[in-house]
Amino acid sequence: MFIFNRIIVFLNWIAVASLLLSYSATFISPETTVIPAFFGLAFPMIFFANLFFLVYWFLFGKFRMLYSGVAIIIGFVYWDRSFNIYGNTSEVPAGCERTKVVSYNVRLFDLYNWTDNYKIKNEIFGFLKDEDADIYCFQEFFHQDSPSNFVTRDTLKKFLRAKNYAEAYTHKLIQRQFFGLAIFTTYPILDRGILNFDNDANNNALWVDVKRKTDTIRVYNVHLSSIRFQKSDYEAIGQDPGPGQKKKTATEQRIISRIKNAFIKRVRQTNEVLDHIKTSPYKVMVCGDFNDTPVSYCYGQFNSVLKDAFATAGSGWGSTYTGNLPLLRIDYVWYSEGLNATKFKVHSEKLSDHYPVSCEIY
Repeated sequence: MFIFNRIIVFLNWIAVASLLLSYSATFISPETTVIPAFFGLAFPMIFFANLFFLVYWFLFGKFRMLYSGVAIIIGFVYWDRSFNIYGNTSEVPAGCERTKVVSYNVRLFDLYNWTDNYKIKNEIFGFLKDEDADIYCFQEFFHQDSPSNFVTRDTLKKFLRAKNYAEAYTHKLIQRQFFGLAIFTTYPILDRGILNFDNDANNNALWVDVKRKTDTIRVYNVHLSSIRFQKSDYEAIGQDPGPGQKKKTATEQRIISRIKNAFIKRVRQTNEVLDHIKTSPYKVMVCGDFNDTPVSYCYGQFNSVLKDAFATAGSGWGSTYTGNLPLLRIDYVWYSEGLNATKFKVHSEKLSDHYPVSCEIY
């Protein structure tokens, strides 16, 4: 029993050190060292590991509760970024203009799922119609010029109230197919622009100035660099080592390299977006797929300038990624000081590899 307890204590100290290191991911740039970023990515698992030790020592060794207990308390500011018990669900006060926002990585409306792509696309359309939002921000948007059997933009214009739109495409194929970002809104669009990232031609940001009844708001739709896992990478995640151990080791090294490169790319992209936001003459709303968690350097930079709608108006864990990596929140709605958020929701529709998110801004 003595040896067993020594092992538990040792593992507990590893969990504590890992949790403290994960906190540092929010203020240490991956360009300096990428190690904290990996611990920040693993924050949910590390957090639950420390909760396990907290409960274990409560049952079997009271004073050792302090190990994980203190580490968890030190990072209390990170809790509402990842988990919220009480979200703001109040109605928009009388006299304030309500703007409902939906942000959704639609994964090309499931274009390449040749068996069910029309079915999934129509289900996404049904969800969007039911939400009846004032602003929709789409990442991984797909459009093909007529004639096309897979119509997206023109169909959305027909059934959404939000008929005004802006687009920013990173890929334009010879078949008149376009891949990128889109914003649809009920408000008149006064101006628009695109931020192209020099370090990744696959990602960019789109902004529009929209005229509400009482003011003008600048809306950003952002898609920061993804890890770009291949199918074999996704299949390797979570699998037990088998006879092909050497092959899997090579796959794991490739996975780590992809994650590292994406961390570093997003730092520069984050700075470019924030520098542009600081020049805005209007209050801003920022939506998008940031491919970074709430315990990350990029989140820390955005959080120093804007408010996170989930942290102020969401509830639950807030996971927005539906893939093999659990409990990841990588889709956000941010807003300027002077605005407020209510009714933030992560929707349960599993029609993409991201869950859609929505909230009301006033």
